[in-house]
Amino acid sequence: MLGLAAGLNLFFWLKNRYGVRSWLGAGGLCVACLVAGAAVVGGLILGAAALSPLLGWAFAALALVGVVAMAYLWGARRAAGRAAILLLALRLLAIGALALLYFEPTLRFIRQTVERSKLLVLVDTSGSMKTNDGPGGLTRLDWVRSELLGRRGALAELEDSFEVELHAFADTLQTVDADTLADLRPEGPATTFAPTVGDAATKADKSRTVGALVFTDGVDNSGHDPVDQLAKPGLPIFPVAVGSKLREKGDFKDIALTRVDYERYVAANNQTEIIAHVDAVGLKGRRVSVLFRFDGKEQDRRSLTLDDFPGTQSVTLSYTPPKKGSFECSVEVTEDPGERITDNNKKEFDVQVTEPDIKVLLVEGVPRAEYKWLVRALQMDPNVSLVALVQVRRGVFNQQGNVKDIKLSGFPTRYETLKRFNVIVLGDIDRSFFTTEQLRNIQKLVEAGGGFLMVGGYSTLGPGGYAGTPAEEILPVRLGDKNIGQEKDPFGPRLTADGESHPIFSGVTRFFATSEAGAQRQLPPLLGCTRVGSLKTGATALVVHPSRAGADGKPLVVAAVQRYGRGRTMVFAADTTWRWYLGLRGRGRDTPYVRFWGQSLRWLASQEVKEFEEKPGVTAYTDRRHYEPGSTVRIYARVRDQQGQATNQADVTALISGPAGSPSSRQIPYIPGSTGKYEVDFSPPSPGDYKMVVKAETLQGPLGAAELEFCVGRPNLEFDKLDLDDQMLKRLALKTEGEYVTLVGLRNFVRRLKSEQQKEQTITTIDVWGAESFSIFGQTISLYLVLAFLAFSVLVATEWILRKRRQLV
Repeated sequence: MLGLAAGLNLFFWLKNRYGVRSWLGAGGLCVACLVAGAAVVGGLILGAAALSPLLGWAFAALALVGVVAMAYLWGARRAAGRAAILLLALRLLAIGALALLYFEPTLRFIRQTVERSKLLVLVDTSGSMKTNDGPGGLTRLDWVRSELLGRRGALAELEDSFEVELHAFADTLQTVDADTLADLRPEGPATTFAPTVGDAATKADKSRTVGALVFTDGVDNSGHDPVDQLAKPGLPIFPVAVGSKLREKGDFKDIALTRVDYERYVAANNQTEIIAHVDAVGLKGRRVSVLFRFDGKEQDRRSLTLDDFPGTQSVTLSYTPPKKGSFECSVEVTEDPGERITDNNKKEFDVQVTEPDIKVLLVEGVPRAEYKWLVRALQMDPNVSLVALVQVRRGVFNQQGNVKDIKLSGFPTRYETLKRFNVIVLGDIDRSFFTTEQLRNIQKLVEAGGGFLMVGGYSTLGPGGYAGTPAEEILPVRLGDKNIGQEKDPFGPRLTADGESHPIFSGVTRFFATSEAGAQRQLPPLLGCTRVGSLKTGATALVVHPSRAGADGKPLVVAAVQRYGRGRTMVFAADTTWRWYLGLRGRGRDTPYVRFWGQSLRWLASQEVKEFEEKPGVTAYTDRRHYEPGSTVRIYARVRDQQGQATNQADVTALISGPAGSPSSRQIPYIPGSTGKYEVDFSPPSPGDYKMVVKAETLQGPLGAAELEFCVGRPNLEFDKLDLDDQMLKRLALKTEGEYVTLVGLRNFVRRLKSEQQKEQTITTIDVWGAESFSIFGQTISLYLVLAFLAFSVLVATEWILRKRRQLV
């Protein structure tokens, strides 16, 4: 366009200069000038644009001004001074308006912003960071602070290039500033990378954050490998290793009590063992004491000579809890003057001392009704462990009961096996099934503190041939010979004065008649009993026949007890007490059956319970009081129904509240093959204190609830592992596409870590022609286009008028 304008101006100049008058000559001259101008000016502009678009546009603008000015200098010589300038301006404006019409321009606004990249800086403040294996004996945390916060420290250098977000972490994450970091102490009870460092990485803006610089010794107590969890957010992690391999440092000395193996629930008056695991560094040959305290009192102490091999040394300690209850315990290793850390020399825990289980061995010659219901009752007693042997054919016995770790095919032949039981019960089984040695073993067991009971039947007591044997010697009555006979008429048993006050009948005397009054609650009568001889001196009759007399003329003894040696023995001559259970329980009435037999066994085992549980309830506990993070908690429940018997028909649930927030519910299923036992595993989501309520109910209604507490993250957990875990940190750097860094090489790393500036460019475009428009005759016409055309027309007309007035061609 500029070339054509230059050619047109050249034509008028030549025409005026040389006076070309003919149309043919003028036309040829015009075409020649137009072609020449377009070629010359167009070539110059295209050449400049090839070098730079901006240079091309600038050259075009100069060419436009030059062409128009040349036209007026050559073609309007008679216009002088201001007139020439005015005419020149009018023509330039007209050409500008024409350019707007031709190019239809848009306006573009460009806004450019520059943001610094972000960098996460996280500092481990857990307990292991107090280990003083840094330069000059600095703790690990102090070493980090000296590198970060010292004069012209790494933190200031990082803040020159990055927007730094500073955190401290242990078992929780804390946002801090430099001043707060300088005052923090390494007191975190545990280090859990996934919920702390992982949480910070997850929340970071990935488009702006270049990574996370993590200062740590790599000691993680979560119980899980944190690498995979930390890689999920997709943020590069640059772990900065702090600390050392302590065994590789010849000057480091430490004794650590790494673990204590113990049973949380133990039986009173039973010797219990615990095992302490000790690891020592740099103290080979030193002798230390490992001691156990129960309820604040020292119970056992053992000496240990330390070695310097990787791994722990074990020490076994023992104690005998004297009474029921919950007790605080501790195991500790005496400190050595050369130790740098003493926080890991002691572990505390608690134990629950319970009523000991009564281990009962019941032997029957025939599977009679009394055996069936007695086994059922004893199996459902939460405090009884039962092994029942019943003869299924001559000399072949079948084992039943709820004890799984004792397997018998007949009555034990060795005393070492027999002494595992607290009470021996012989039912309707003939003396011929036992050797004299086996009966002497029963006598030996009773002398040592065990219990022995014989129950009536056709092949037991005197009719069973036990007269003159060690069994008769320890029983409270004389047995008589095989022909002593049976009482076969039904009768209601009568309590003696001693029976009314004896622990065996505690809480059930209302069901029995006495010498002074009848029974308050009617019981189905016993269907006879085995006759026995006279009561021995020192023995006590508890129950007698209401109308039959013995050989001595006194009322026939039905139940009697006596002490023998350190143990106790009992005879119960009837064998139809099952009618007390089946006859009354089936009609929903109270029965003394469960309580009578439960209290009989407890008395024989020298473990009387004055308030025998004859009511519904739930007992719940966990296998530990303190757990390491990542450990599984086993929840146990023992459930009694409305009659106080263990039940397998309950719906048992646990409502667990922890540090994570809202409570969670867990169903506790029944353990097949057990009696009233329910168990389930629970995985705590995070460290902290937990509370639990265990509830049980049946179709008949609720049975009760039990509350208990446990803790995840036991004391001194941080000091179980003190060595720098550089292998985990290297795997973490590799997995997250970061870089493993040491404190020594921190400054070089910081210098390499350049901030990647992010530039956001916002371009706003305005279409001048389409911004404002109107319609006419169905066509949309741009308002600005009309205005530009009018401006062009006015400018051209004005110039023409002025030229005419000055008589310019």
